[in-house]
Amino acid sequence: MRFDQLVGQIPSPLVDGFLQVPFGDIIHPNFGTRTPHPGLTLAYQTTGSRNVRAVAFGRVAWIGRMRGFGTAVVLDHASGFFTVYAGLTNIDVKEGQTVRTGNVLGQVSTPPGDKQANLYFELRQGSDAINPLPYFSKDQIRRHP
Repeated sequence: MRFDQLVGQIPSPLVDGFLQVPFGDIIHPNFGTRTPHPGLTLAYQTTGSRNVRAVAFGRVAWIGRMRGFGTAVVLDHASGFFTVYAGLTNIDVKEGQTVRTGNVLGQVSTPPGDKQANLYFELRQGSDAINPLPYFSKDQIRRHP
């Protein structure tokens, strides 16, 4: 199935995670300046690590460091759709590997002294970031508790 046909059907990449920062511009509370946020920041309140899972069938197109986001995995879902999973502390896949929905890509971990692990998730169609929220199954992405 093509990725554009998955609206309302994909699972969360971080089971039991919650939405910390939504897609779109972040407006500074004091200065009113806008900073683009072309993805979602998902969080999980726990210590230790948490598995990050593929949201759809695809091929691991790239693994590396993303400036400001740490270690990332990019999946190619064909038809010009890509998903980005960043902030990973461990990687369980290799470039070129085929993955299915729900396969573990790696883990996010709670940094020492913090109370939550964070995952940056992005959906791209070609070079354009698009809002991934409409693609998730109902109740897959919870708001901050």
